[in-house]
Amino acid sequence: MKTYFFGDIHGNAFALEAVIQHYRQIRPDGIYCLEAWRSFPKKLIVSGHDHIPAVYELLETKGMPKLKDVRIHKPDAGKSLTISLNPGSHYWIKAGSVGGPYRDGVFAANSVLLDSGEHTLTLFSIPYPLGPLRQELANNRYCRNLKTLFPYLDLERSRSC
Repeated sequence: MKTYFFGDIHGNAFALEAVIQHYRQIRPDGIYCLEAWRSFPKKLIVSGHDHIPAVYELLETKGMPKLKDVRIHKPDAGKSLTISLNPGSHYWIKAGSVGGPYRDGVFAANSVLLDSGEHTLTLFSIPYPLGPLRQELANNRYCRNLKTLFPYLDLERSRSC
């Protein structure tokens, strides 16, 4: 029996997608991280600092779960997304970030609402005014020297034209 192991994803959806593709190429009998996720005592895990909002749903399975048992729910760029929660599933909610377009290129603040009465989860994409942000960054002597910010400001400028 071949069992696939991986550890901390560190809020990086790109790396997780690469691991999923690698897993599919190797085709092991099971995947340990999913078993650990399924046996976690809570049905919901919420993480942030990952910049890309998404919900990973581990379906209820018998035996060791496989990647085919994971559904990925991603909102369209700049849109909110509401999903109904399945009582047998486990969820890993990637809350995104508040205003960091560094990975998905969407200039919006992300947040999550769990409605336990309706058994739904909503990922919100909240627009915010970019003019004051642009001005603050342009006037900040430290930010002017951070070359990593320039591509994001250029991206924002190209979208606002």
